[in-house]
Amino acid sequence: MGPNNNNFSVDNSARPNPAMAGVVLCELENFEIAVVESSVVVQEVDQRRRKVVFNIIVEDRNQILSLVRYIPDFIDFDQKLHAHHRRVKIQLPTLTEPSERDAKRRSLKNLLNTLSNIKGAKSNAEKVEHYLRKCAVDPTVRFSSLFRDFFSVQRDDDHAAPKEAVQTYVTRQAMLMEEQMQQLQQAAKQGPVTSPSVAARVAKRSLYEDPRDEQVKNNVADIDRRSPKQLKRTSDGFKDSISSGTSEQTVRAAAPQKKVEKKEEPPKKVSIQDFQLIKVLGKGCMGKTPFWAENHADMYRRVLEDELEFPEDFDPVTADFIAGLS
Repeated sequence: MGPNNNNFSVDNSARPNPAMAGVVLCELENFEIAVVESSVVVQEVDQRRRKVVFNIIVEDRNQILSLVRYIPDFIDFDQKLHAHHRRVKIQLPTLTEPSERDAKRRSLKNLLNTLSNIKGAKSNAEKVEHYLRKCAVDPTVRFSSLFRDFFSVQRDDDHAAPKEAVQTYVTRQAMLMEEQMQQLQQAAKQGPVTSPSVAARVAKRSLYEDPRDEQVKNNVADIDRRSPKQLKRTSDGFKDSISSGTSEQTVRAAAPQKKVEKKEEPPKKVSIQDFQLIKVLGKGCMGKTPFWAENHADMYRRVLEDELEFPEDFDPVTADFIAGLS
């Protein structure tokens, strides 16, 4: 089985040298073979078939080879080997291709029966690896041109690289992974990372673009300045329990010294039900001024009476859910 004359993007220094290949391959202490079996789907003229493909990894003193071989390649190599070297007694083991009937078995019973039948049997990869190792040990085979050509770059999927380059790449990747792991561990010890600059930019961002909303911003700022104890929730909303600017503790401390006269004022109440609150928040999340009007009374009326409008790109499921709350 001679090599195919194709164009490969492989370093010439990594190609097997015919004059040195026998010397390299005969040094068995520096020669290692590993075989990985997989399957591919091949489109033929009238049907699609699954074929077994072997990835052979060969490492010698100077280079590392990654070769792709199929079952017909091993059959051809074995036939030529016995045709030219009749005294060689190494026999190629039987290699099985996946059949369409086996590929269609999906039931658990068939799977268990198949596993029980193949229990203890060697896989194709194990058979091929054992076969190639016996060929490498045999003095007649390992010095032959057939063995040398079989382990040469033949296909586009075959690659050869200097051993030093591969070891350098593996070492560099290991160091990079170790550095990334240390960074992750350090970040985990520090906890959540917050950015003050991002928070400052968000705080300075204007939420309202309409100059007529200045009064709304002032009202929101006034609510933020109040103590949480100054607001009590009732069944119909929130109300002020203490007049603005005087805390509950101040009133209690001043009572024994001087009687504080409180003006009887009707409590300020805001009666906004949950659905109206969702409408207000929804408008704000959409980037719109929630139910803007010239005065608070009109805004409150719009909250209670106006229909909730959704943008065209709004999620229909969420829109139906919010609309159904009314």
